[in-house]
Amino acid sequence: MVATSYVGCDNTTLAVVLFSLALGITALNMSSYEVNHLDIAPRYAGVLFGISNTAATIPGMVGPYVVGYLTDNEVMCMSLLVFNVLFFILFYFFSIINSLLIKTLKEPR
Repeated sequence: MVATSYVGCDNTTLAVVLFSLALGITALNMSSYEVNHLDIAPRYAGVLFGISNTAATIPGMVGPYVVGYLTDNEVMCMSLLVFNVLFFILFYFFSIINSLLIKTLKEPR
């Protein structure tokens, strides 16, 4: 998906092909992360799945507005910089949250 953002506006066919490949590969990945909720907390897997899906949907709705506000529709490389910075911040944030969840939810009552 990241490679699609580097294609530009001129080569739309390549962008569609890359985006389709990315979505196909993402479909293969779904089976691995959906089982992760059962590994973290088998008793609360449904609740945990709902919380994580909600947390994953909100950035998809808010992200384009934030990038549009920060870049003022200037240069494409500026929006890629914002994407990369936000990706790494959120990656480390959710890694910390995930490790805390594993510690607290696996403890017996």
